[in-house]
Amino acid sequence: MTEQLLSLPYRLNSSVTWSQLADGDRLQVRFPDGDHITLEAGGADAVRLLELLTAGTAPTTPSAADEELISLLMQRGMFVSDRHGPSDWLKDIIEYVVSLSNRTHGPAGVIMAMSSTLFLIDGEGWLADVVRDACNLAGLRHTGPDTEEACDVVVIVSDRMEMERFSALNARYCKEGAQIVFFWRDVAQIVAGPLVLPGESACFECYRTRLRGNSLFGEEFDAFAALPLRDSERLGSALAEGVVRGFIARQLIAIATGSFDLMEPNALYSFDVLTMALDRQALLRTPRCKACGLQASRPVPAVRAIA
Repeated sequence: MTEQLLSLPYRLNSSVTWSQLADGDRLQVRFPDGDHITLEAGGADAVRLLELLTAGTAPTTPSAADEELISLLMQRGMFVSDRHGPSDWLKDIIEYVVSLSNRTHGPAGVIMAMSSTLFLIDGEGWLADVVRDACNLAGLRHTGPDTEEACDVVVIVSDRMEMERFSALNARYCKEGAQIVFFWRDVAQIVAGPLVLPGESACFECYRTRLRGNSLFGEEFDAFAALPLRDSERLGSALAEGVVRGFIARQLIAIATGSFDLMEPNALYSFDVLTMALDRQALLRTPRCKACGLQASRPVPAVRAIA
């Protein structure tokens, strides 16, 4: 007789693994964060249940032991939304981390936040194509700068930090009150940020102002900022694409779900494709920034009489 199964709107995270111990009756279940539980009895039955949950199904009449294990897995946040497609372990782990923050009300909330966010990608070249591919693989909606749809996040991207273009677009979208995030390549590094939350966090002009202020040779800095993007800087890398797509997808999913502990405003993230190192650089708002500041005018000098 064929076993009756119940189809679930969620499934077990593909990063949950299990193995039967030497005696065959005990089972160890391991979670994405490295933690684990050991079932002292009923290992064979638990394996069958875990296999069903991985496929997004469950017994129609589960036993008391089945219900106890399902409840435990739910408490640990080990279920993700069933996307009716092949499992992606990195996406499942990101969803697990996001759902633990309680910002998205469980697995279904993660998918709802991702599917309802529309990214406007403004840029051309290798990195812009990688950003679009990352959106497609992560299931994120995106469009181009000619769209008439209302977009949630503007993604400004280039194969190099184009300061003049970035500054102009930053000023335009800040004026419109849009959320903005920047991506560019710096030799072997992919830089993400700043993530601009209107009226709340530092913008690209804040970054440029502080960068110039720290430069010992201001005129050379200005000359470099005015350089156009050369064709040689548009060269892509098939070797780096997969790694870069994963990094960018992680950042965009964090933005879509409001997980600002993964992609913080007031910061820049540099991912080195060569060393696989991720560096975070804090960024403060610039007082009286001409793009995002509430008071963009210069302060009026105060004249005081010296007694």
